[in-house]
Amino acid sequence: MPKTILIIDDDKDFQNAIRTILIKANFNCIQAYSFKQGLAAVSTSKPDLIILDVMMEDISAGFRFMRQFRNQEKQEKKATIPILIVSNFQNITGIILNDQMKTHLRLVDKFIEKPIEPEVLLENINKLIN
Repeated sequence: MPKTILIIDDDKDFQNAIRTILIKANFNCIQAYSFKQGLAAVSTSKPDLIILDVMMEDISAGFRFMRQFRNQEKQEKKATIPILIVSNFQNITGIILNDQMKTHLRLVDKFIEKPIEPEVLLENINKLIN
């Protein structure tokens, strides 16, 4: 049975490109375009992995999503769903999230800067869900 991936990103072109890559790789895709849509989609769809942008309706929407979603998982004692951030955060803000900072976030399983090659995306997804 194909795994389901929730893509949360406000860029519809990026969403469509990622969705095409994932469908060709035999994944099911669910799409959300904001922090709130992402929270609603994750509670109804139970994805195997979340691909998340950081900057959506504002510069920190993705970080807020992660914090709230991880708190929900903890309170409801649910299994952790891997989160793969694919974002322009570092390029746009100039804030470089080094490995130590990423580890301290502990909310995300992998952080990749946009743009991303399809092979790199699929390799990271497969590492996180297999």
